[in-house]
Amino acid sequence: MSKLKIYGSKGCEVCEKIKKSLENLKRKDVKYEEFENLKDEDLKVLKEALKGKKETKLPIVVDEKEKKLCELIVTEDVILAKCGDRVKVLWEKEYEETLEAFQSVFRLF
Repeated sequence: MSKLKIYGSKGCEVCEKIKKSLENLKRKDVKYEEFENLKDEDLKVLKEALKGKKETKLPIVVDEKEKKLCELIVTEDVILAKCGDRVKVLWEKEYEETLEAFQSVFRLF
């Protein structure tokens, strides 16, 4: 299974939504990093993924295995990453609401 890394920035509304959503779901296959805190290793991955591009929109989604950019699709109900011929669901509103309901029930006990 390939991992996705999402690079965002503080003050970017979409980036903050994705960061919060991923934190709530505790995904192991998707990691969020902010540009303000990048390490040399992340900069190398980004440089390779952005090879030949002059600019791109935030947030940037990179397939770590392929070292290629993925297209991010964000709506109110779902966040998707399209990487080549694969589409990966990163966040789904209905799933998060169900998870939050279960967590609140378990807090009562």
